[in-house]
Amino acid sequence: MVNTSTSKTKKRTKFNYYLWATLVPIGLLAIILSILQIAPFGGKSLLISDLATQYLPFFADLRSQLLHHSISSYSFLVSIGDGMLPIYTYYLMSPLNLIIVFFSKAQLPLAINIIISCKIILSSISMSWFLQRKYQSTSLVGVAGGIAYGFCSFVAMYFYDLMWLDALIGLPIIIWGLERLVKYQKSWLYTFALAFTIIINYYMGYIICVFAVIYLVYLLIKQRPQNINWTNYLRSVRPVIFRFIWFSLLAGLLSGFMLLPTVLAMLSTGKGVFSWWSFIPFPAFGPSSLVNLGVGASNFDGRLLHGPSIFSGSFFLIGAIVYFRSSRITKPNKRAAGWLLLAILLGMGIETFNTIWHMFQQPAGFPFRMVYLFSFAVIMLTYEGYLQGMFAEKQVLIKTAVLIMVLILIGYAVANFTANQQDLNQLLTYQYFVSNWNIIFAAAFLLATVMVIGTGKNHYQLSQYLILLLVSVEMGFNFLEANWTMPLVQTKQYSQAFQRSEDQFSKLNDKQFYRSTVYNLDLRKSFPVDYNGYNDSLIFGYRGINSYSSTLNSNTRHVLNSLGFDSRNVRRIGSMGATPVAQQLLGLKYDVVIDGNRSKAVVNQQTSGLGFMTNKQIEDIHFNANQPFYNLNSLVNAEVGRSENPFVLDRIVKTKQTKHNDRFQYRLTVKSQLTGQQYLYVPQVRLADTEVKINGKAIDPTLQGLGTQIIKINQVTKGQTTDIEIDSKQPIYDLSQSVASFDQSRFDKVYQDLNQHALKVEHADQLTSQGSHFKGEVNVSAAKPILLVSLPYNDGWQVRSDGKRAATVKVADGLLGVKLTPGKHQLQFDYQVEGLKAGIIVSIISILMMLGTAGWQLFKK
Repeated sequence: MVNTSTSKTKKRTKFNYYLWATLVPIGLLAIILSILQIAPFGGKSLLISDLATQYLPFFADLRSQLLHHSISSYSFLVSIGDGMLPIYTYYLMSPLNLIIVFFSKAQLPLAINIIISCKIILSSISMSWFLQRKYQSTSLVGVAGGIAYGFCSFVAMYFYDLMWLDALIGLPIIIWGLERLVKYQKSWLYTFALAFTIIINYYMGYIICVFAVIYLVYLLIKQRPQNINWTNYLRSVRPVIFRFIWFSLLAGLLSGFMLLPTVLAMLSTGKGVFSWWSFIPFPAFGPSSLVNLGVGASNFDGRLLHGPSIFSGSFFLIGAIVYFRSSRITKPNKRAAGWLLLAILLGMGIETFNTIWHMFQQPAGFPFRMVYLFSFAVIMLTYEGYLQGMFAEKQVLIKTAVLIMVLILIGYAVANFTANQQDLNQLLTYQYFVSNWNIIFAAAFLLATVMVIGTGKNHYQLSQYLILLLVSVEMGFNFLEANWTMPLVQTKQYSQAFQRSEDQFSKLNDKQFYRSTVYNLDLRKSFPVDYNGYNDSLIFGYRGINSYSSTLNSNTRHVLNSLGFDSRNVRRIGSMGATPVAQQLLGLKYDVVIDGNRSKAVVNQQTSGLGFMTNKQIEDIHFNANQPFYNLNSLVNAEVGRSENPFVLDRIVKTKQTKHNDRFQYRLTVKSQLTGQQYLYVPQVRLADTEVKINGKAIDPTLQGLGTQIIKINQVTKGQTTDIEIDSKQPIYDLSQSVASFDQSRFDKVYQDLNQHALKVEHADQLTSQGSHFKGEVNVSAAKPILLVSLPYNDGWQVRSDGKRAATVKVADGLLGVKLTPGKHQLQFDYQVEGLKAGIIVSIISILMMLGTAGWQLFKK
């Protein structure tokens, strides 16, 4: 009877523990969202940073495909077309994303808010679960540990990069599975949890794989008997190490169906290029990063460049240091914990390890993406020490709090000293945006933490509630401080602009294949900061050329940037910079401006759809960097097989260069060499930071992109002079090929020649997100045997001409070409994901290996 009563009490206690672990993060997050006025607790949406420009469009496309019960491997809505697998596997694999099907497209911002909220809450619950399972304790401090983890500074800074949050849910489960593998020879929880995490987000999965190795060493150090030397001990634990390697391998192979094709696809992006400079063992952060030991140090303004966001609550940071100073903690445990924390800190702190841990690529903004691992370790160690009574040593506690405060003051002193000294800034700090008021808050929370811990001596139960309350208040305050300056979007204003945009696109009812350049001023006005709409094509379902993602095809970017379109970096390509040559090549038929009642669509008549026949010279051309007029001429000449050169460089008759206030001024007077449209290209600058005047008048601000591009500046007659003034933040070394005039009459002949052999696509209006298969017809002449298709070259394309396999080749330095014989041909285009079949075979082999392993384990029993 006593045993039954005790069992019921334990179950009730555990139930209460998990009830607290669930309700507290829900309540805390509701309070935070209410204060920030974020939906569903307010009228604002989280359309900020990459969430607005990348994730929302990707979710819109995923929603459309789910509702149509089909997932296409190729989309014509991603720039000029690209495989979708890298986008799926990096951004969209979370099961929680299925929530979006219950919301309309205009309500997607709300759906994303709910998905983010679910992930934060589940992260907190997952950590509380781990602490309870590992230490078999239902102390409310374990709930506080869940709060500190689910609302840690990594989450506060990066929660809108929602595809990373699943890793925080999976990490505690994976680590508990690893503990079971090492201690109890039970391996399947670790295997499936790790495989699931890799499948959901392979990037974070890789980061956790590295941590799993570190944690294995931690467990081996922790468990080593003191009377056995390391040589004999390692010999005795070889079965454990083998088991870890074997089941880790099984987890990796199980994800092969996704991992292998993703790796092959990512090699065709900017991620396939490695910078050896990133592997030099420089320090990755400086002493100013010590500010992150205190509350409020991380904030939205510094999201792209800052020190590691290690803050996980004063209670747990104090505890992590007390752990090493307390006599209650054994030396083996201290050595193991020292390895664990030092390995993480070195992994973040040395550029070599930092780069390797970020999958051999330095992050482009949002640094130290593995810092949540430090929070996990700190919370775990503090909870372990708390249960062993380490806070009973009052003097150690007080001295530790004072030490942390001194370190925080040093961090703020360095951050303030280097704030306006660029050279020192680069050398000593990555913490550029700090508010000195947070010194007071950090001191207040440290003092409050010491006082609350002090109550535990005489009021153990009360202290648990006070610790939970204090950690919740502090983490909530830190979250608010990190995001107080977020430029949130008014949901109602965005929804209205969204609906007007949809109405405008519905008016384009063209059954032929075409692309559009879109300037959605209506939607931009709904954002409090600059909104470039790189991926709006995925939201509204039109074919454009813009794109912004970590998976941007390098062929796409190279070709378009070489032809004069703007591109800030390897992740972006914009639509500004179009010329008649580029419009004909890409089928850019419509220039759409959406601006309320002033919306309009201008038709470009000289376009040739998706492709057209060209001379065989198209295989041999290569574009030069920063010479778009030369590249455009080379393209035209290769297409028709003769010298046409519609762009003629204008003669520079006068130049003047000056420097003032660290800016560079250039004045040019150029004389037109023909009558026609005049264009300007300023190489190697960001036009957003550059002032350009034509004949004393500043150019339209909407033409100033984040990179540089060809600008239409003037309609000139032969011999007319144009004065050009350029004010740049950086020097411009060569302007000799920056101005050219366009011979329209010459290009008219080129267009007539090319357009008569254009590819006629069946059901062209359906080539949007479903682009893996399509048919077309083309008439081929002997002089033009290569079909140029304005899609990036990809080995996944297979083309059949009249039922027979046709050879595909790379043309125009990065586009898809098809070799054909003279005559009329029926063409079938089919896209197959490279490596998918091989990846599926790898996963099947993994499943068979798992079955064999399970059978062997049963046989041994």
